[in-house]
Amino acid sequence: MNRSTHVVVAAAAGVVAEVVRCRCSDRPIELLNVVLAASAAATFGAVPDVLEPAFHPNHRSLFHGLAMAGCAGYGVKAAASQQEWPEWMKALAVGAAVGYLSHLALDATTPKSLPLLG
Repeated sequence: MNRSTHVVVAAAAGVVAEVVRCRCSDRPIELLNVVLAASAAATFGAVPDVLEPAFHPNHRSLFHGLAMAGCAGYGVKAAASQQEWPEWMKALAVGAAVGYLSHLALDATTPKSLPLLG
């Protein structure tokens, strides 16, 4: 996958994640929070390849591993459940984690897939 594909898919995932987060917590959907989630997701959707550039076919290591996906998934749950955080901060955190996860999900569909630990 190229960077633009990762960014577009991540931004869309960020929008969906914010809408789902609002629906699950019976909160109104606020445009600012949707934009923040999409922006954070688009940014973090490119992070794995920034940390591990695709200079060769076996570039996927720690930051492309399933262990890191578990950490990002835990981050989504932890950020969404923070009662003392303002909603815009939750939107940013959930967007960032979902963007990262979207990158890994796309890479998992390639022939090289993802390493287990790194």
